Amino acid sequence: MPGISWVLASTSASEIGDIERFATPKKLAGSTGLCPIVRQSGNRDVRGPLAKNGPKYLRWARIEAATPACRNARYYERWRNWQRRPVGTCRLSQVGAFAASRATWILRIPAASYCPSVPAVRRAVRIFTDAEMRRRLELVSRGLQERGVEVAVLHTPDHVYYTTAVPLLSAWGRPMWAVVWADGRVAIIGAMIENETMERYAWADEIRAYDDEENVWSASLRIVSDLIEGHRRTPRRIGVERRFLAVDTRDALAGLIDAEQVDVADILFQARLIKSDEEIALLQLGGEIGKIGANAFLEALTPGTTELAIAGHAVAEMNRALGALHPDAATSSYAYCQLGEHTLSPHRHPSSRRLRPGDIVALNVFPVVWGYCMELERTYVYGDPTADQRAALTAATEAFDVAKGLYRPGKSIAELHAEATAVLELAGFGAYVRHGTGHAHGIMVGAAGREELGELRSYNPGIVRPGMVNSIEPGIYLPGLGGFRHSDVMVATEDGARLLTEFPVDVAL
Repeated sequence: MPGISWVLASTSASEIGDIERFATPKKLAGSTGLCPIVRQSGNRDVRGPLAKNGPKYLRWARIEAATPACRNARYYERWRNWQRRPVGTCRLSQVGAFAASRATWILRIPAASYCPSVPAVRRAVRIFTDAEMRRRLELVSRGLQERGVEVAVLHTPDHVYYTTAVPLLSAWGRPMWAVVWADGRVAIIGAMIENETMERYAWADEIRAYDDEENVWSASLRIVSDLIEGHRRTPRRIGVERRFLAVDTRDALAGLIDAEQVDVADILFQARLIKSDEEIALLQLGGEIGKIGANAFLEALTPGTTELAIAGHAVAEMNRALGALHPDAATSSYAYCQLGEHTLSPHRHPSSRRLRPGDIVALNVFPVVWGYCMELERTYVYGDPTADQRAALTAATEAFDVAKGLYRPGKSIAELHAEATAVLELAGFGAYVRHGTGHAHGIMVGAAGREELGELRSYNPGIVRPGMVNSIEPGIYLPGLGGFRHSDVMVATEDGARLLTEFPVDVAL
């Protein structure tokens, strides 16, 4: 159906329910709240804004589908003829959404057929398919073999999740370990209170749990040691995430296993850099949820409203949307709202600071689906911008557009960053650049969340490759004025790139 793919289709199906309860297409279209308020008296006919009755997310899905639907030959002439009507006016979004609602009823597509053929999003127990987990373990095992490492002991939540499919979104001081052998076998060790989580989601040959009767690091390390010592023979070389492992923990491991410790974190980073179709499906879902959160953020912008209330409303709506689109998923989504001078700190958590006319508004929403984090960020001015605000925002937007245009396979990462920064320097804002042009997206749970190979920074010698997923977010921060930054997430394809977080940058507040 023109304008509708699996996310909008799934949303529509869950909101409509049994489509047979609508007797006609007109009845279905009317239930969406996309009809204008009509006030008539004698020869007077006044058409107001949308009625907005009916399901909120169904209305959102119809409007999202409107623009591509109206451009499609199937609906274009109908829209043009409707637009020429002598009485009242009709917005493109209203006509396109109305046509999409009528088409949905006419097609009467069963709800099951709306679901995408992406197992990672629809599996009830395992988050990822067996094929996906085998792919990951093959990449890691090959890297261990090439380095002459017989077994790796991984402890960061991101890499444990990547190799076992167990998402430890909140550790609460209790470590979880993955033991990965070079022959592809894997074991997971976690706290007893995580036992059901491990049994439900783990893609592992063995699951071990420890209790709280002794120090959790000592207890878990002893199980790691027992597993390795019981495997044929003691290895000569074991892999660890050396850069993230505390010195005392590393020493304790060395006291239990007499083997050379080799840093293998880079093997995991290399494997994670290129996302699979199942990972991209989760990130794409996060992008759609991010757009819902961004709309909710703007909806909450009224004079006197606090940063906390605005961010809270955005998070609540993202969680509601995730519940509708992916009921089985766990989330740790969050949002930042920074107003005025607070925009100078882009990771500042929201406070009780209240919105005032003339404020710079930093919109930051971060939908997280099964540990896969997305982001959508925009900078606006609440009211008429000053000349200084307009100049800074114009420069940031231009650098943002240039960087997105440069993001494609084969492009040097360092050059992409340099060319985006050059736009800001040419506009006179070079001294106010405080960070790189973007970073990789994927699993972002713990210390390993930032994938160094995907950082869009001057020191990175890499190139953009198909399957990479990156934020694009050049920014400038002017003391006494504020911070200006937009951020979109893009996935590199074989012949270009695809935007996952399309959202307006020029909203008038």
